[in-house]
Amino acid sequence: MSGICHISIERQAGSTRSSLDGWKVQLCAEVEAAKRRNLQAHVAALKAKSRKKEARQVLEKGLVDPWKRGRHGPLREGILTVIKSWFGGTGFDEWNPKRVAQFRATALAFLKQHFPDGQLRYACGHADEEAYHIHFVVAVWRDRVTVNRGRQSLLQSSINPLLADYEHAQTVAGQAFKPLGITRGERRAEARRLASAAGEPVPEKRRHTPPSEWRAKQRAQAQTEASEILENAVGTAHAEVENGRSLGKAAIRKSRKRAVSEARKRKEDAAREVAAQARAKDKLTREAEQMRTAAIEAEAKRVEAEQERATAELPLSDIVSAETEKVQDLKAAQATEAEMLRKLTDGTGEKTRAARKRCRVGDPHRARGNGVPPRPAHKQSHFRAALSQPHCGNRTAESTTNDDHFGPWRSHLCFPP
Repeated sequence: MSGICHISIERQAGSTRSSLDGWKVQLCAEVEAAKRRNLQAHVAALKAKSRKKEARQVLEKGLVDPWKRGRHGPLREGILTVIKSWFGGTGFDEWNPKRVAQFRATALAFLKQHFPDGQLRYACGHADEEAYHIHFVVAVWRDRVTVNRGRQSLLQSSINPLLADYEHAQTVAGQAFKPLGITRGERRAEARRLASAAGEPVPEKRRHTPPSEWRAKQRAQAQTEASEILENAVGTAHAEVENGRSLGKAAIRKSRKRAVSEARKRKEDAAREVAAQARAKDKLTREAEQMRTAAIEAEAKRVEAEQERATAELPLSDIVSAETEKVQDLKAAQATEAEMLRKLTDGTGEKTRAARKRCRVGDPHRARGNGVPPRPAHKQSHFRAALSQPHCGNRTAESTTNDDHFGPWRSHLCFPP
């Protein structure tokens, strides 16, 4: 069964059959009958020649197969087919039904013509492979008459001309299928003979490949192709992985640059916001300071207004008493200043004479000693006038203002308004 495991049983349904389905049973019966006839004829021929001992030996040996022993056996099995492209493609689904029918009819006519008289025992069209083909079985009987054996019925395929010479069979088949556009194959055997006769290199002989060997080669080839496909796929996968890594690294670099740019932008935006908030804070601080100052000034004005209102509300006698006290304080101060001025005008002190010397008119830029800067020219005239007067009767509280230009006399000098 291992030799026909590649055949599709479903595709054999509806195949063309010649002769009966029981051809094997019929052929076996014919073989058994031929064995008995051959044995009887052999014994009869020996007895006719008075060879009784040999006749007994043949009877003891029994029935003998009616064919000569050989490696090919008594029957011949053949296949008729053509290249798959002639049918229209690979497999049943791609075939042209019209061409299949033409090939089948021509093949059956060829087999019946060249294997007549019951030689064709079986013919079946198969559609289970890439090209349509017809299997056939041939059994050729031959009657041979000899003196020692008599009439013997033997299965001998070589008496058929097509089976005796396969090159001739190919030539005859090519002529039969020529109307369909099918020609004979290359004459390789003839080419080898001609090359050998001419002393030329003989082309290599083509060897029939058994189906099992062909399938083994196909499996090995498929495994090799699968290995190559796997290696290519692995290489492609590695290339894709490397490409993915490169793209990933590039994407990471871009993402980092984008992240850095975005972070820098956010930092700048934050800095601008902080600066804006700082400015707003400074503005609010200034406004608050202004408001605080304004509040202080308003409070001072309020206190002053309250003091003025309180003063305005005092009795007239209290106001007169206060003014009288101020006048008396002013007179006491004037008396004290007059006494000090008198002492200065008399020149009783060293400091007074030095002061007069330093305050001469016309030398405003002369060094004044004890670290006092020169007095301006517009004030020197007032100083001389103050020295020439014994006292200032019109001195007021404003004239007592400290003046750094007058040194030790700033507390008792007076100037005209």
